[in-house]
Amino acid sequence: MSYGISLQTAEVISRAGPQNEIHFIDHLGEKFYAYHFQFEPWRWNIYFSKDITGYSTLLMRVRSAHGATAAILVLTALVLYWSLNRHVRKPVGEIVGAITDGKHPLYKGIHEFEFLAESIHRMMHTLEDNTKWIDSLLSTVGALVIVMEPDGKIVMFNRTCEKVTGFESQTVIGRYLWDFLIPHTSVPLARRSFDELTEKRVPTSFEGPVLTSAGLEISVLWNNTFITDENEEIKWLIATGIDITRRLKMEAELEEREHFLSSIFSSIQDGISILDTEMNIIGVNQTMEKWYPFRVPLTGKKCWEVYHGRQQICDECPSHETLHTRRTSMRVVPRIGEDGSTTGWLELYSFPFIDMTTGSLKGVIEYVRDITDRKAAQERLTSSLEEKEILLKEVHHRVKNNLQIISGLLNLQSHHITDEKALEIYKESQNRVISMALIHQDLYQSQDLGQVNFAYYVRNLAENLFTSYGIKDGRIKLSINAQSQDLVVDTAIPCGLVVNELLSNSLKHAFPHGRKGEIRINFAVLDEDRFVLTVADNGVGFPSGMDPEKSDSLGLQLVLVLVEQLGGTLELDRTSGTSFTITFREYHEAGTELHFPR
Repeated sequence: MSYGISLQTAEVISRAGPQNEIHFIDHLGEKFYAYHFQFEPWRWNIYFSKDITGYSTLLMRVRSAHGATAAILVLTALVLYWSLNRHVRKPVGEIVGAITDGKHPLYKGIHEFEFLAESIHRMMHTLEDNTKWIDSLLSTVGALVIVMEPDGKIVMFNRTCEKVTGFESQTVIGRYLWDFLIPHTSVPLARRSFDELTEKRVPTSFEGPVLTSAGLEISVLWNNTFITDENEEIKWLIATGIDITRRLKMEAELEEREHFLSSIFSSIQDGISILDTEMNIIGVNQTMEKWYPFRVPLTGKKCWEVYHGRQQICDECPSHETLHTRRTSMRVVPRIGEDGSTTGWLELYSFPFIDMTTGSLKGVIEYVRDITDRKAAQERLTSSLEEKEILLKEVHHRVKNNLQIISGLLNLQSHHITDEKALEIYKESQNRVISMALIHQDLYQSQDLGQVNFAYYVRNLAENLFTSYGIKDGRIKLSINAQSQDLVVDTAIPCGLVVNELLSNSLKHAFPHGRKGEIRINFAVLDEDRFVLTVADNGVGFPSGMDPEKSDSLGLQLVLVLVEQLGGTLELDRTSGTSFTITFREYHEAGTELHFPR
């Protein structure tokens, strides 16, 4: 007799067989996951008899992604087999009776089998959904993921691997990682990493080149781990890689740039010291270490301790000033030796060290230049200039004395002259000598040995002439309106002689017979190097029929020559008394001799 078992209704359909055994199961039973059941007199065997390609494919996928879950599925099937085998161990007659009245354990076992079947069915759907999710995740993740068997045979090659390497998944499944993907020179490194993974059972990593399908090399950082089965045996090796080619290139470029900047930093012959906001030294170049070898290492210490041998911040510290103002500062500071003595001089510039991202002040960059030799040269030059200045002052002093001696000699000689005209010539010559002597006197007393304050000089010259001509009773007033202006010696001397001649003419001829009047001297700056000088009086006036350029007067001839020498012009105004106006420029041809008429 044969019996068909429907797992949906749990009904038993009997049919006699030649050996009195159950040998048929109906189509409803066969639909259950394509399992086929065969009953024998004393046992119930379960075996696969239909095409289960779809499920076996699913199980392969589950095995690739979830070995542990697949093991659970197999274990469940074994439990099912054991359960059915435990309940079906009776002769056919007893089985039939028990099944029909519902008392035989087979009736309960059938219901248990139905429950387990439904559970397995749901589990398969869940596993399929999880597998699809994992496949999607592994395909879209940005990292290279390779799943291998313990011996290194590849069973999964994700989409990122295909994109990065150019190899298609179906062409690499079943192959070994080091046969095509790892260059021969890096195979030992890769094998050691996986050997350590399987032997020590700890995650490993290594960095090395990977070959693409085009034969190019890229750099990949691999992180390796494993999955075990229910017996804690390693089932799968999982290698996760990140393409670091670009990162390594950027690191190499950055390292090259840092090396370049470091070379420049080290090769600068001036000292460079970088301080933080607390005045701690955080970086120096080789020059600073060369200057302060007795305090190496310099970094990590206070700048005043290393560079100046002090216990507190220096007075008028340029770096401290920069920290507060964010402005560049400069000082000349001594270079202190190991014994605390001054061994040289440094020109220290401090610049604000600004964070280009945040704009915050990170510290100070000190740029230091050794000016010991320059300072010594400056001191020698200063000393030499001081010596020359002393010598030049002595020259002016001696010239003034000599001119005064000449003036004194002329004065002594005049006492022996009875001719009034000759006496007047002596006096005029004496006044001319005195006008030049006054120039040298002013130069001797001045801080600038090459220039004369013309306003100050004119006052002294006028006072000297008034005294020389005996004007003491206030009969003739003197009005001087002169801007304070320095003139070089080669301009001041001819100007002084012009004033001397014109003022002397006014004193001698403008106010005869005790006439009262006024003499005005004006001096003004027209622009950078153009000046105007006016000597005027309100006396009897310049003779109307006399032409200054044709006059035989030595004084007027001298004035014309001097004005021409200065490159100026001379204007005469007879409207109210006499007024001579001279416009001229600064005389730049130093050392040029003055030429007088013969």
